[in-house]
Amino acid sequence: GAWPGLGVGDVVAVTGDLDADRRSGVAARVELWHAVQGPITAIDRSSDPLASIVNDEMVIQVLGQWVVLDNLTVYDAEIIPGSSAGLAVGDFVSVSGYPGKVSWLKYFPELGFSVSGSYDAWQARRIAKQTPSGALIVAGVAAGVDPVARLFTVGELLVDYSSAAGVDRVADQARLWVRGSRLGPDGALIAGEIVAPASPIDGLPLNAWVDVEG
Repeated sequence: GAWPGLGVGDVVAVTGDLDADRRSGVAARVELWHAVQGPITAIDRSSDPLASIVNDEMVIQVLGQWVVLDNLTVYDAEIIPGSSAGLAVGDFVSVSGYPGKVSWLKYFPELGFSVSGSYDAWQARRIAKQTPSGALIVAGVAAGVDPVARLFTVGELLVDYSSAAGVDRVADQARLWVRGSRLGPDGALIAGEIVAPASPIDGLPLNAWVDVEG
């Protein structure tokens, strides 16, 4: 049957038992971890007319995380039209996808050459509009952890974990999933819960048989 909140394009982790043909099975657990959920704060990283995103990708920013929208992104039915044209700064959205990078190219006509580079971004596979009263969520790698001030960053977002549950998981370079309900005066996400999502294969015995896809 249909699962509320789950749609085509959502990236999920599934654990369960495979049938003998290894092509089907029964799921014991299905987990959906949003990459980011919150208001759109920017659309397209650069306003410079001489800078372009390679491969005609649209880029938006949500809670300090850059998100790539391309021809593989599925848009929720409430986004009209069903494309990046249906999004605007201020829209409250959830994004499911994979970590990746965006390539950019800038041309200097007066010098006759181009400069290219890349930056980290989520590759969106599904984007949906949510109610503005929903939780603020961000996933990514913690950096600049300050255990005294109880602060760290994920992407370009500052996270305040002074009153969060799960603070023992906070460490530099740890992959974390953070949920809160508000932003502080300095724009920091006030974390209420911090989780280090476990791999579905954690704890499996040596030589266990697994399928990994996606």
